[in-house]
Amino acid sequence: MRLSFQLGVVYQQVQAGQNVASYNALVDQYNAWVRQYFGTDPNMIMSKIETNMNLTGKKPFKNDSDLSAFGKQEVHDSEAKSNVRAMEWDQKDQTLKDFLGD
Repeated sequence: MRLSFQLGVVYQQVQAGQNVASYNALVDQYNAWVRQYFGTDPNMIMSKIETNMNLTGKKPFKNDSDLSAFGKQEVHDSEAKSNVRAMEWDQKDQTLKDFLGD
């Protein structure tokens, strides 16, 4: 349990570009523990992180790639839409009143 917590803490540091060596050392300890109690189960063995990787500022894909087309990058303002709808209803209501002669 302690080892899992330590791995989590150090992994957060690795994502910030720090302590890759500490993370890899903990991975060695974890993998030794897994081998001792579960054997060499490839589903449980963790991989080390290369020390020359730049993990800061990495993006999963280029903005101009086909993957960037997933999901629209829009912000919806429900209050503005409500105001527009209210104005449309007011106009329709006035048109009806004009037609009925009220």
